[in-house]
Amino acid sequence: MKNLEPDIIRQRLIIEAKHKRQLKEEDIKNFLLDLGKVLKMTIDMEPLVRRVEVGFYGYVHWVESGCHIYTWEKFDFLSIDIYTCKHFSVQNTIDFVKEFFQTKEIVYKEV
Repeated sequence: MKNLEPDIIRQRLIIEAKHKRQLKEEDIKNFLLDLGKVLKMTIDMEPLVRRVEVGFYGYVHWVESGCHIYTWEKFDFLSIDIYTCKHFSVQNTIDFVKEFFQTKEIVYKEV
């Protein structure tokens, strides 16, 4: 894809994983808060987390952009989408997700 504005920093990471951890609403909130610290982002508001029929969804807004997470309890599956206007370490992020969710399998792609 052509970079239409090379003077603007943009980094996006999509992560999907199978996990072992039994999740509660508070876990998703803590994940989003802790992720902001790991990525050295400025948290602009408390994370929004909701239980839905299949699991949870959550969002946190950072001054530098934000992160969405979606979970499917039946499949012990989660999907995370991180978009920032500030560089962050992909490896530190993956390591944090693996540890936090006790992942069995993880895939990711930097877009």
